[in-house]
Amino acid sequence: MILIKDFKLSEFDSKTAPGTGRLMRVGTLIKLQAAREVYGAPITIAHAFRTKADARRIKAKHPGAVENSAHESGYALDLYPTAGIKGYGDWIKLLNAFWDAGFRRFGIMANTLHVDDDPGRPFPALWKYAQTAPDVWAEVRKWYEAKVTGQN
Repeated sequence: MILIKDFKLSEFDSKTAPGTGRLMRVGTLIKLQAAREVYGAPITIAHAFRTKADARRIKAKHPGAVENSAHESGYALDLYPTAGIKGYGDWIKLLNAFWDAGFRRFGIMANTLHVDDDPGRPFPALWKYAQTAPDVWAEVRKWYEAKVTGQN
């Protein structure tokens, strides 16, 4: 698929259901490719499409996991720079690339970023997970506040 020249469609497959990457939303993939071009370096997809069985397994392991995740409808990606995140600058560079590409929903994990563009969910939105480092969260919150208020 030429829309995602820096990715293989199989990278978006559920870990338990090969071929499900084709269920990702085209608009989400177009934004991902745009973010990759702005970012200028390889990005690794940790999770993309999830089946209902995947969702049940995740919910059992993480009881606070959201019901009917945007992953289940092909709007969400969990990703990280292939070179890793080594500091605040790496977070901000990655977030800016996805903001510039049109994403407005961000979840901050330990070393992974959740992005989605599910039109049925409120945006802009920013949230953290249990493993989010407090210092990273503080810096990302400053970035986010500047973006949503137009100060950045």
